[in-house]
Amino acid sequence: METLYGNDAIQELMKLLAENDRKNQAEDISLLSWYMDGLEQQYNAALKELQEVKTQLAEVTEAQPERKNILQSMVETLENRMQDIRETMDSVRETVCTWAQNVLEEVKERGVLALDKIASVTGIKEKLENIQENLQQSVADVKDTVSNLENMGRELREAGNHVRNAGRAAVGKQAHRIDTEKEGLFQKAVLAPVRGMEGLLSRMNNSALSAIGAAERLEHLSEAVREVRAVDKKPSIRQALAQKKAEAAQAAPAPDRDHKRREAAL
Repeated sequence: METLYGNDAIQELMKLLAENDRKNQAEDISLLSWYMDGLEQQYNAALKELQEVKTQLAEVTEAQPERKNILQSMVETLENRMQDIRETMDSVRETVCTWAQNVLEEVKERGVLALDKIASVTGIKEKLENIQENLQQSVADVKDTVSNLENMGRELREAGNHVRNAGRAAVGKQAHRIDTEKEGLFQKAVLAPVRGMEGLLSRMNNSALSAIGAAERLEHLSEAVREVRAVDKKPSIRQALAQKKAEAAQAAPAPDRDHKRREAAL
């Protein structure tokens, strides 16, 4: 898939902005594109990690099905959220590319003043916020799942330790302490890729936040540009008064000179 930053319309628009005293806007478009491309790469990596979790989960024979069920539920939730994120990312990409192309077409028709309409890109911030909220919730869910499974594994190992020592005591052997913090096969096989998912989702969340920041700056800067253009086009009060006086003078009837001379002769 073509990167957003490498899109021809995006590149042409950034160049046009930079050449027309709008370098800050060009920079924010560049950053927005860069963050979205990074988010795309992270998304693909997260999908691979999620597939690894599913593979490991399918291969594990779990004596305690509750743990496996917890993970399966988490995987299903993540798959649904990742699908939502995919659709929203595609929508953002399409919106930005279409917007850039429309701005360029207006510039061809109306000149560079059409660049003042750059704020028409508004709307993508809400979509980015939707992505970020999904990612934030996904990170929280994964953390909770990992924490619960770690606690369950620790409790199972502790219980097993008690059972084994009870057996040893029954035959007169000294109790043997087993490190309950050491993870078992289930956690080694399955929780490792789940922890990898947590890291990837956290980085995706950071990328989404950065993209939101770039979109906000672009909106605010575009609004400021339009206000400046409006002020530049608005005449000053002195100019307005002078124009009104000139208009009034042109509208006033010419004096009747013959009538004035007759009045003076009386």
